[in-house]
Amino acid sequence: VFCDVNGFSVSNVFLSVYVFVISKFSLNDKVLLSLLVSGKTPRFSDSVGMFANTLPFAIPVDNSILVSDFIGTIQSISSKIVSGGGLYSVWDLKNDYGYQTPIAYNYRDSQLNLPKLNNDILDFMDFTDDNFNYSFDLILNIDRLEEEYSLEFKYSNKYSDELMNNFVKTYEIVLKEILKNKNQKIEATVK
Repeated sequence: VFCDVNGFSVSNVFLSVYVFVISKFSLNDKVLLSLLVSGKTPRFSDSVGMFANTLPFAIPVDNSILVSDFIGTIQSISSKIVSGGGLYSVWDLKNDYGYQTPIAYNYRDSQLNLPKLNNDILDFMDFTDDNFNYSFDLILNIDRLEEEYSLEFKYSNKYSDELMNNFVKTYEIVLKEILKNKNQKIEATVK
C-alpha cells in the first residue's frame, strides 16, 4: 500500500533504508555501493545465462529532508543508473583506479504480481557470515517471495557479529518508521 500510494518501487524503499543506515553506521553523509541488477534485455530473452550487471551507486545523504523526498531522490538516481545514464562501470572503477565498492544491494523479484509493502509481510531477517564468498564486505539480498519479502544480510569477517546485529536491528526500525510516516524527516526514523 505504501509504495502504491506514494509512487515508490518496493526495491527503492528497501534501498533507501539501506543507504540511510549505512550512512548512520559509517558516520558519513555520502554512500557508495554497488547495485546488482539484471542485464538481460528483450534481445537476449531466449538466451541462457546470468546477465548480471554491477553498477556503482553514489548518493549524498541529507538527514534534514523528508522521508518521501529521500526515497524520491534514491528512486530518481537509481533509475538513471539502471537505464545506463552515462555511468562509469564498477569494472572500470576497479581496473582503472583499483577501487572496488565494498557494499552491495541486490533485489530479486521473479513474481509478476507485487504484494503490498507493509509491516506484516516482511521476513526479518536472516544474516550470516557463513560461506560468504562475494567480492563485497556487506551485501543485502532481498527476495520477493509469494506473499512476503526475505532480507538476507551477508557480511565478511571485517564486521563483528555484534555490529551486524545492531545494523540489522536499526534497518528494521528505520523501515518500520518510514512505513509509518513518510512526512517525517529521515533523521527522525532513528531514535
